[in-house]
Parts: sequence; C-alpha cells; structure tokens
Amino acid sequence: MNRYEESLADLNESLEINPNDTFFFANRGETYRMMNRYDFFLADLNQSLEINPNNIFLLVYRGATYLIMNRYFFSLADLNKSLEINSNFFLEINSNKSLEINSNIFLEINSNNADALKHRSFFYFKMNRFEETLADLFFLLEINPNDADALSELFLTYRMINRYEESLADFFKSLEINPDNSFALAFF
Repeated sequence: MNRYEESLADLNESLEINPNDTFFFANRGETYRMMNRYDFFLADLNQSLEINPNNIFLLVYRGATYLIMNRYFFSLADLNKSLEINSNFFLEINSNKSLEINSNIFLEINSNNADALKHRSFFYFKMNRFEETLADLFFLLEINPNDADALSELFLTYRMINRYEESLADFFKSLEINPDNSFALAFF
C-alpha cells in the first residue's frame, strides 16, 4: 500500500509507549528500508541490537544491509557473530547427537543460520575469497542438498577459480532442481 509515513507514525507512537521493544525498532527499521532510507534503517537495527545484542535475526539482517551498502567489514563481522551464536546454541542443545542430525534439528529451530551462511558466502565471493565461499556453500548443501541457489553460487565460484568440470556439474544440478533458475541461466 506504500503508506510508509502512517506506518512510521504508528511505530513512533508505539516506541514512545515502550522504548525498549526491539520488535517495534525492527519494524520501523524495515519501513525505513522499504523507503530506501538505509541510514535510518541501520540506526534502528543498532538500537535493537543495543537492547538485545545476541539477536541472530537482527545480526543477519544488519549484515545483509551492510553488504548492500558495500560495507564489507561490518557485514562480515555481523554474519560471523550470528553464526558463532548459532553454533554455540547449537552445540549446547545438541551435544549428544551427530552433526547431521544436529544440523537438521537446529535449522528447524532457527533457519537464520542458512541465511547467514548464504550472505556470508556471497560476501566472500565478492571479496574473491573463494575457499571460504566454497566452505560455506558446501555446508549449506549438506544442510539442504536441493538448494538451487547455493548450487548456482557454487558453479560460479568454481568458474572463477577455473574448475570448469565442477562448475558445469553444479550448473546442471541446479537446473535439474529448478529448470527455470534465472540466476543460473543468466551467469552461464
């Protein structure tokens, strides 16, 4: 509906009533993001993270925003912190189970882990850190072998490091999963 100003007014009123509610900060920030006002969006994410510094969703969201703004150092810091929090939580709740089972259980609890890995692999790719890109993509594909987007990123990464046989194999795997994969088709 694009009634952003009305939405902002309501969220500002809500924040006056409850100034420490991260939900309202996050929603106001999302409104700013939709208006392409990234500095205000980041300010609200920062305010939310001051209140709740280990909120994985907010860290991934802020990391992705920094990535859009080409602020790579900050993006990587947030994405790594979110993955560290995920890993620590993951190890605490699943210390007696196998890694494969833990990954599936953890992702059912918190799918942001996959989001952080996707964003971080893209960050590494943009920085020509291809070994780190591959590591994140391999982990993503262990979690979800049918992730056509991860396969597409994998074939691009292989292509960048001149591993053409592997690149072609992953290209065709991604098209088997999603024959209309415009991302894969655009880059092949």
